[in-house]
Amino acid sequence: MRKLRKKVFIVFFIFFALTISLSFLLRILHIFSDIPKGEELLNYSPPGITRIYDSEGYILDEIAKEKRVYVKYDDIPQRIIDAFIAVEDKNFFEHQGIDFISISRALSQNILNIGRNKRLIGGSTITQQVVKSFFLTNERTITRKIKEAILAYRVNKILSKQKILEIYLNKIYLGEYSYGIYVAAQRYFGKDLKNINIQEAALLASLPKGPSIINPYKNYKRALNRRNWAIQRMKEEGFINSREKTNAIATKIELNHNSKTNYKHKNFYTEAVKAELIDHLGEDAVYSKGLIVHANVSLRLQKTAEQVLKDGLKKYDKNQGYRGPVAKIDINSDYAKKLKEISSQIYHDNFRLGVILDIKKDIITVFLDKGYKIILNKNSISWLINTKENISEQIKKNFQTGDVVLISEYNHLYYLEQIPEVNGAIIMIENLSGKILALVGGYDYRQNKFNRAIQAKRQPGSAFKAFVYLSAFEQGILPNAIILDEPLEIEVGGGLPIWKPKNYQDNYSGLITLRQSFEKSRNLSTLRLVLSTGLDKLSEIGRRYLIYNDIVKPNYSMALGSYETTLLKITNAFSSIANNGYMKQPKLIESVYSKDGKLLYYPKDLYCSFTNQSKSGMLPPEIGFLSKKVTDDASNYQILSLLEGVIKRGSGKRAKVLNTTLAGKTGTTNNSLDAWFIGMTPDVTVGVFVGYDIPKSLGKYATGSNIALPIFIEFLKKLQPLPNRNFTVPSSITQKYINIETGDVVRNNDFLEKDQYILENFRNDQ
Repeated sequence: MRKLRKKVFIVFFIFFALTISLSFLLRILHIFSDIPKGEELLNYSPPGITRIYDSEGYILDEIAKEKRVYVKYDDIPQRIIDAFIAVEDKNFFEHQGIDFISISRALSQNILNIGRNKRLIGGSTITQQVVKSFFLTNERTITRKIKEAILAYRVNKILSKQKILEIYLNKIYLGEYSYGIYVAAQRYFGKDLKNINIQEAALLASLPKGPSIINPYKNYKRALNRRNWAIQRMKEEGFINSREKTNAIATKIELNHNSKTNYKHKNFYTEAVKAELIDHLGEDAVYSKGLIVHANVSLRLQKTAEQVLKDGLKKYDKNQGYRGPVAKIDINSDYAKKLKEISSQIYHDNFRLGVILDIKKDIITVFLDKGYKIILNKNSISWLINTKENISEQIKKNFQTGDVVLISEYNHLYYLEQIPEVNGAIIMIENLSGKILALVGGYDYRQNKFNRAIQAKRQPGSAFKAFVYLSAFEQGILPNAIILDEPLEIEVGGGLPIWKPKNYQDNYSGLITLRQSFEKSRNLSTLRLVLSTGLDKLSEIGRRYLIYNDIVKPNYSMALGSYETTLLKITNAFSSIANNGYMKQPKLIESVYSKDGKLLYYPKDLYCSFTNQSKSGMLPPEIGFLSKKVTDDASNYQILSLLEGVIKRGSGKRAKVLNTTLAGKTGTTNNSLDAWFIGMTPDVTVGVFVGYDIPKSLGKYATGSNIALPIFIEFLKKLQPLPNRNFTVPSSITQKYINIETGDVVRNNDFLEKDQYILENFRNDQ
């Protein structure tokens, strides 16, 4: 019996051992079957950075999930390679992807750490780190480590050591949104790789083990200790000598404190470009495929537009008065510390924050967030001072100690500032091509990214009248026709009360010419014109010029610009008038290429014609932009001439100071909620809008001519000298002198020096 039990036990033990062995064998086989081959690394193409370039080749913005610039092995300085080898894998060029000595050392240390609550350390080589980042998870299990080792061995057989190191140094995350050594060198030191010194290379090599806890911006001392250890390792491995080690360790970490992004021109334009790219090519392509995007924007024009819009909004806002401090501080406390806290919490443009410490008559002592005191005098606050009143009393009324105020500095003098509550937009379109050369959607992109040029729908007011009168010309109404500008009552139906519209300032001109009605932007005579031309025609022209969509149902208030549209739409409509009635698709983007040079996207209306021939053979191809003819030449020139008249004699006459060929139209809505000016030269059209985001009156006497037009003027002033040529008169137009007051055609030339006579434009058959 005893022998039988012994035999049974032996059989059971053998069965158990076989079962365990088979299970282990199957597990190993499963691990092997589940391991990728590793050939994917042969054709590794890292996610790229999509770059947006302006028309002159400047980088405006970079778009990527991981900011990474791939650098070939031969372009990586030797000291950076040495630093990473010394710190991460000293036997890299000798082992077969797995360093058994390092593994044994790590295993011994882990045994010693048992019961000490210390995290297990690994003995991973650079090759193992590469395969883990590509093919495996971060789970800390024996199975994953076995897979990692096998795969590392395979990759070591497939790729050269140089290629493995190249992939590693380009893929590794080094903190501060930096992927790869190129971006990290730019971020931490503001340098190209070739200029990185020993101590900087050592710091970069120190980061992979803990980029957040070794971050030199946040943990300087820990980063310094880790860097010095890396320098010591470089000396131990013979990469540097004793003198180089001593000098490197004695050097402080000198960091780049510029913006975390390596681009400086992200703005409303680039954001609009990004949205269009995503719409056409998809988010994945934009964020990871490294596209080459050529935008139509000119950085010079864009920066000028940003500045003039900002200056114009600030000027208007200051005219509305001082709104008070941005915050309050108890100056008996640690006001310097609290001032820094407030500075980090609120938007304050490029102004400094300061706290008022003392007020004596017309002298205000301010402590700046820079850490020193300045003085504000009456010149510093002149924009809020009424010279007819006692200055000291006004200062006492507006300021108190503890007020936190905004300060600008110019030529070592200091001035009180405030962020405007009002906002606006400006856009510039090239007439011939439809290219958008500049687009600013608000006071400051950093403050608010809502784009008021393309997203905000506002009432264009009198700016829409250009299309009311164009509609009349298309129906054969003469430009010297007489129309009545007197009070009018209109039945709108639907049980609504009779509408009694008014002119601005409630004055009336009686019988006037069509030109006078337009140039003076008279509401009542314009409405009488619509009564004769019809609402359907008005609605149709608004849709034809893409100002409104097909859903719009017209009413008479539409003639006065009561229906909402965007600055981009109405500016493009005016641009078509400047372009002889040819409408272009407004274009942000010139072209998009893949990183290997394949054309992916370009404006659909771009054409290239090879049909031109000469006696000597084929001429160079003609490249241009297709367009849609939206009105006839004669009607278009008739409204263009009226728009020129607005500049010469009407609400836009301030622009005469530019001394160049201009046409344009102001726009002001009821209660002055919105102010517009759209101006054109033969080459470009510029639209300006000003208004509060939550609509409210800009002021009793606020108009497009005194709010939006000055911004337009300043913009064109900064672009001088502008090409000065006249708009082309089409052959379908006959010009005749008329009396601007009566509209009568003059038959002789004895009037030529009298202001009341002008050349008017008639169709040849009129």
